[in-house]
Amino acid sequence: MKKVLPPRLRMFLQPIIEPRFARIVACEAVVRLSGKDVDNVTQEIFFPIAEKAGLTSTLSKWRFEEICKTTKRLIDNQVNFSYISFDVMQKTLRRKTYVSELLYYISEYNISPKRLCLEIREDYFAVDYNNIIERIEELKKEGFKVAVDNYSGVNVDLSKLDVIPLDIIKVSKTIVDRLSFDAKAIERLSAIVKTAEGLGIHVQAEGVEKKEQQLVLMDHGCNYMQGNLYGDLTTASALLKKSAALKA
Repeated sequence: MKKVLPPRLRMFLQPIIEPRFARIVACEAVVRLSGKDVDNVTQEIFFPIAEKAGLTSTLSKWRFEEICKTTKRLIDNQVNFSYISFDVMQKTLRRKTYVSELLYYISEYNISPKRLCLEIREDYFAVDYNNIIERIEELKKEGFKVAVDNYSGVNVDLSKLDVIPLDIIKVSKTIVDRLSFDAKAIERLSAIVKTAEGLGIHVQAEGVEKKEQQLVLMDHGCNYMQGNLYGDLTTASALLKKSAALKA
């Protein structure tokens, strides 16, 4: 029996900002579920439910095609951005056909893999390290960008980053939340940035909500950020309108 996704899934974009130049450099694609009995359910809640319902494959294919459509639309309308990122469910990473599925869709929409960044949560490495490394190597071989998401150094020590072919480290919100009052959090941030710079990896902070967090991040060499400080989730249509207004 064919598994069917709820009809009220919508994809939004969260801009990734370079505050120093007040510009959008990329976007993260996020999914929301809303409908008659639910309103704006986040993917952090919805995805685990989808996994239990056996919808992992169906959901990941639907979402990736939506991301490809959005990426193609932005490129065709000459919107200036580097890539669109999205987090990958753990069961999806275990699927040996996953990378070939991605290649099929980017071929269908004529998109370069460098325009897409797959985010892999740090805690996934603790239970599935070898499989994840294998999948990352496949992705990098094909030209995709790869980020470690929600990074704090708990599951992947800084000393191990040199053996993982990453493009981006996303500093955990748990660290960002403590930057304005916790010296240890600042020390941790500084260590992450220093290690990443030595490896040629970009550092990005997630969950930035306060101006003082932004200032601490910039002072310690983290120049790319996302979070509520920079506004609500947006859509491709809204980005297109903004881009057209800037060109007018």
